[in-house]
Amino acid sequence: MKFKKIIIFLLIIFFLLSSSYFIYKQYFKVSPELPYKTTNIEKRDISQIINSSGTLEIKDTLKIGSLVAGTVKQILVKENDIVKKGQILAIIDNGKDDTEVQAALGQVKNTQAQLDYQEKYFARQQELFKANQISQDYFEQVTKDLEQLKANLITNKATLKKAEIEYKNTRIIAPEDGIIIAILVTEGEAVTVDLDATVLFKLAKDLTKMEAQLNIDESDIGQIKKNQKVNFTVSAYPDKNFEGFITDVSFAPKIINNILSYKASLCVENQNMLLRPGMTVNADIKIAKSKNCLAITTQAFQINNKLIETVAKNLHHKIEFASKNSIKTLEAKCQQQDAVKNIWLIKDNKFIETPIIIGITDDTYYEIKSGITEQDKIIIDIEETDELKKIYSKIYDSAV
Repeated sequence: MKFKKIIIFLLIIFFLLSSSYFIYKQYFKVSPELPYKTTNIEKRDISQIINSSGTLEIKDTLKIGSLVAGTVKQILVKENDIVKKGQILAIIDNGKDDTEVQAALGQVKNTQAQLDYQEKYFARQQELFKANQISQDYFEQVTKDLEQLKANLITNKATLKKAEIEYKNTRIIAPEDGIIIAILVTEGEAVTVDLDATVLFKLAKDLTKMEAQLNIDESDIGQIKKNQKVNFTVSAYPDKNFEGFITDVSFAPKIINNILSYKASLCVENQNMLLRPGMTVNADIKIAKSKNCLAITTQAFQINNKLIETVAKNLHHKIEFASKNSIKTLEAKCQQQDAVKNIWLIKDNKFIETPIIIGITDDTYYEIKSGITEQDKIIIDIEETDELKKIYSKIYDSAV
């Protein structure tokens, strides 16, 4: 009884396997006539881009220091304050306050008073000299005293002006309209004016205009030019695209981890004030664009020649490889940045390796300059041995 059940069970398995293999053979068998996929070239827009990254910076930044040494007496602004040219930002205590100004002013007033008297005295003495009532020596001495007082007044006024300038310099003022983006000192902190001068503030003249220094690989730098459009994103707004353009390309190389690169300056409009200094920019530089051009998928360049030969043999198709002369002829026609690549066509049961001239690429499609027409059938895939067929065959053979 048990043996009979086993026989029935095996027959059921055999029936299921046979049915599965029959269904596979009828409905899932790859047609032996077309073990490959073809396509035609199409017209589309292609944009070629170079990827790069960099850090956002404020385009025009001023570092504000002090012309006098001392300590910070008072800070009159806060970060992000909008300031006007000439506005006082801080006061420096140089230990003198306005004492030198007052002393110099006193000297000027005193000398001026003496000069006023001496001018009147000189006028009287001049009349007496004309009337021969005083000696020439005495009149010359009066004249000398007058000129000496005039010279003293000039000197004292200069001393006053110097004292006023030094006192004025204890007031740190904004050199331009802008926004305070950093305060680098605190009240009571010492301020120096030597070679390592203290920077008190950083002022941005215009936050609506920013720039980023992009690192461009040496293999791409030849394609970067001024005024090229750039699309970029920042981590703070991953779903938002920003735009800018290249303003400068540096000649100075930069080597990081043995990788040579060059700097390209990216100008960015920041009217909505979303962007901030220090943000990392992930940029796509549009170096070329071709509208409504003939295009071919990159798959066409990935066909294995040995596989083509095998398929041609199995299908009893002819095969024709590209000649060196045809390749050299096209290479002679190539312009800068063009290239010659080989693709496979199928025509009248014949595989034909064909060289073509390609232009720009977006890494998915290539622009076609010449070599094929819109009517040509281009091979983009070759079907390899069907693994599913192998599995079913093994199961069927073992069951039989």
